[in-house]
Amino acid sequence: NGESNLNFNGSQLLIGTTTAAAFSSRKLTVSDVSSGGTTAIEIRSATNGTGRLYFTDSTSSGNAGSYAGKVFYDHTDDHMAFYTGGSTSTPSEKLRITAAGSVMINKNSSFGSVPLQVKGSSSGISDGAQIFDISTGNGSSGTRLAFGVSEDNFGWIRSYESGVGARDIVFAASDEKLRIDTAGQILPGADDAQNLGSSTKRWKNIYAADMHF
Repeated sequence: NGESNLNFNGSQLLIGTTTAAAFSSRKLTVSDVSSGGTTAIEIRSATNGTGRLYFTDSTSSGNAGSYAGKVFYDHTDDHMAFYTGGSTSTPSEKLRITAAGSVMINKNSSFGSVPLQVKGSSSGISDGAQIFDISTGNGSSGTRLAFGVSEDNFGWIRSYESGVGARDIVFAASDEKLRIDTAGQILPGADDAQNLGSSTKRWKNIYAADMHF
């Protein structure tokens, strides 16, 4: 019957099983181990309501720690959001996934259906000033490809290694086709192998201090 599916062993609540979780810190276990079965937890809300899962470290309603972090689903427009930064202040939205599948970081208003949208601070070209980057290491270590924006001026891309300095940027298809080196030289992928423009895609003007062809 229904009661036999709910068990409490003194420190853990078990639903659908009498076997405790592997670790005592796991206070709630919902189990259905039938072959091919699905186990789920449902949070049901009104069509214009929200569903929320809170993470807390306080029991006082006046302490922001009572809602230090949360996962939030809004049925009005079917977006899911993740909030962090509580304890000393009300947690703020850090990441949102829209109904269309766009992922937004540090922003809550979508620019159309662009798949990845990141909001950051305007800055010049410098280490640590990027809005986002791709890196080979944790923290500030490793070689990274950084993307930033200087408001009303330009967007920038930089390749560098923390503590070392600039690195070349390479553009490739199946292999290297073009390189911008740390001295600012624009180089072909290989010697005597590529044209600048073509018979149907020509450069209009070339400005140079000293012409070498």
